Amino acid sequence: METFVLRAPRWFTVLFSRNPLIRVADRLEALALVLAVAVSLLTVPVAGAVGTAVYDSRSRTHAEQAQGRSSVVATVIDHPVRSDLTRVHARWFAAGTEHTGPVRAPSSPKPGDSIEILVNEDGSYAGPPATPAARVAVFVALAVWLNVTTVAVVAFLGARSLLKRTRDAGWRTDALASDGNEHSSRP
Repeated sequence: METFVLRAPRWFTVLFSRNPLIRVADRLEALALVLAVAVSLLTVPVAGAVGTAVYDSRSRTHAEQAQGRSSVVATVIDHPVRSDLTRVHARWFAAGTEHTGPVRAPSSPKPGDSIEILVNEDGSYAGPPATPAARVAVFVALAVWLNVTTVAVVAFLGARSLLKRTRDAGWRTDALASDGNEHSSRP
């Protein structure tokens, strides 16, 4: 029969144990790890709030843009511009006049094909629809969280490196102090 033992995590034992063999540097390293994880976890709601604010702002901007734009059908009149297969020359009628110019198409259409484009109130090409507000908000929230988490991890690794050097210096001091005479057979 196997037994299952649930033990406290190592960092918890190092932080709160009264074991005299645990060095101060070990306790500080465990504390730095706990702080890095805590900062990363506490950043999640902050990143969510930032993402929500970006979503609200972008939603208002998209709504304002949508009021001033309308959809028209354009006819492709020439092959793609440059090497970009989705930018073509097209002709469309809007605001009582005929317009021509480069537009972005969803695929690489041939001359004579009809595509749907967005135009401003004056009939000029408005460009492709903006990136959805939800997508931008998620990317911004992830960027905030990843940046803060990266800083926390780098700070932890820096503290760990500094504490390792401190421990190594302590070992060197002890080794030099013993001078190798502890087990000497001389009187």
